[in-house]
Amino acid sequence: MKLSVIFPTLVVALSFSIAQAGVSLFDESSRAYDSGALNVETVGSYFTSTANYTKEGGQYESLPSGGSYQLMDVDFGARWTPDRTWGFYGTSRVSNAEGKDNFNTRGNSSLSQATLGIDMLMISNSKFDLIPDVNFTYPFERVSTTDDSVLNGEGAMELSARAIARLKWGKIQPFAFAGFTYRDEDRSSLLPYGLGAEWKLGSLSVGADLRGYQSIINDTYTNEQYRRHVVAYRNGGSLKYYSVDPSLLESNFWARWQKNSLGLKVGAGTSLTGANMAAGWTLFAGLNYTLGGSGNSSTPTYRRRAPVPTTPPAFEEDTDDGVDQNLFTAPPPPPPPPPVRKKPAPTPAQRQKKLQNELDQTEFQIELKRKKKRQ
Repeated sequence: MKLSVIFPTLVVALSFSIAQAGVSLFDESSRAYDSGALNVETVGSYFTSTANYTKEGGQYESLPSGGSYQLMDVDFGARWTPDRTWGFYGTSRVSNAEGKDNFNTRGNSSLSQATLGIDMLMISNSKFDLIPDVNFTYPFERVSTTDDSVLNGEGAMELSARAIARLKWGKIQPFAFAGFTYRDEDRSSLLPYGLGAEWKLGSLSVGADLRGYQSIINDTYTNEQYRRHVVAYRNGGSLKYYSVDPSLLESNFWARWQKNSLGLKVGAGTSLTGANMAAGWTLFAGLNYTLGGSGNSSTPTYRRRAPVPTTPPAFEEDTDDGVDQNLFTAPPPPPPPPPVRKKPAPTPAQRQKKLQNELDQTEFQIELKRKKKRQ
């Protein structure tokens, strides 16, 4: 089975969730569609932050009272491709968060969310692939303004859809995506986007991307942000979750090793800019295993294009030597003989006349013989 089959990302929900915008091991460049393949995966990530991006965006400020926020997520998922067109997946996440300030340390560990989704290889040819993807995320914990535990999830139901486009440039696989994420509880709706590339070096691949999201439909509390941000003290002041009209841009780098049905990926990411969102860095690692499949995956291959054979020019003799070449030219063939004309068939009158002449000639010869006998 091809190695590229084994590492389609099963934690697709993470690619939409603002909680894990760049940590997801969802590989846009290697998502596979192998008939009958079942891909199972576990992903672990660690995020830490000591600052927030301001409301205006582009700048960040340290958390108050020397605060800090840490988050560890472990995701489990499976993706099944019944044929070379469709993929169905389901994931779950266990989260552990810790928020600190000068006075308190709060923690929370729980099963935070689950996701179901479907994707489709809509267009695939020698130049590019187009993959639409839709999923639904259900949170097991909602955010309560009266609780005192640190937040370890967004706490909102999300319906996400996006389109992934990837080009086929030999060993280099560029990709880009854009979509829309609706969140309930009057939260802002998001526009996730990103672009990147992966470079295959034998069994090892390296990649990088820029990805993020932008709030495009405002939160109901856009002008009363304190009504949501009041819970930030539980996170050491961090706006990692439950912020108003967040936006974020991140950069990620990774290396992926794969052998037969087993794959391993490790990487790191850092936030670049944003608004009403935590600024920090992330480490992540994932392990993937593939069961079944035909081995005929529709993932892009990395083969050098074979050189096009050229036909050598035909041999031409140099005849510019001063000799009259007409001497060596064969004489033209003789003209064809003229066609033989068939005599037209005699008419009935002509046949009658010919017969009469033959009778007259016979009668004349008989009469001549009689005269000779009389003499």
